[in-house]
Amino acid sequence: MAKFVPGRIFGKEIESESLLQEHPVLRKSYGRRDKAASIPPKEGQNEVHGWFSPSEGWALWNTPLEKMAGKLEMDFKDFLLEKIIEAEREGRKLRVLNVGVGGSVWPQEILDRIEFHGTALSHTYDERLKRKVKIATAAQLHKKFKSDYFDVIVSHAGMHGEELHGIENIMHILKPAGHAVLTMSISRENIVRVGNSPHYITHEIASSETTTSVHLEKKS
Repeated sequence: MAKFVPGRIFGKEIESESLLQEHPVLRKSYGRRDKAASIPPKEGQNEVHGWFSPSEGWALWNTPLEKMAGKLEMDFKDFLLEKIIEAEREGRKLRVLNVGVGGSVWPQEILDRIEFHGTALSHTYDERLKRKVKIATAAQLHKKFKSDYFDVIVSHAGMHGEELHGIENIMHILKPAGHAVLTMSISRENIVRVGNSPHYITHEIASSETTTSVHLEKKS
């Protein structure tokens, strides 16, 4: 098993940016945010709780599988089905990790055809995934999963301030030629860093006012 080396992609300065590990109170705050987002808003309920209104939080929590790629041109569900078929032709199940599991966005017919794993900060995810989800931050993925293991890793606003740490961890546990489809909130400076790294192939990158989505492939 390959050893995880923090800072291998983005430099050792990111070690101080592991916010959720260094600040337990902040980690609990993100957990409370997830719990609030998992509750359907009442009619006319528009007040803002922390980062978003109840309706915005509910929409984020229940992002459909086909929209998990954010602003990228791909339909993530179609992309995933293509990869599932490729794996089935090889006589195996596709290994998929969802970093920051939200609501019930995973259709059962998809789950039946893949080896699914997920992470969360709190126990508010879909009951069907109970035995498949580990409580972990994006910076802890290398401690929870084997290196070079996953075919596809997806995260839709699920790295909670640890985006650079998350990408380094994702590249560690992703198979060579494996794909990562990530939607996150990062600074313009870090968008450039993510998009120009020689450690992986950047297939697409697209930004909105609040988030950036990337499609990365680990080099073989």
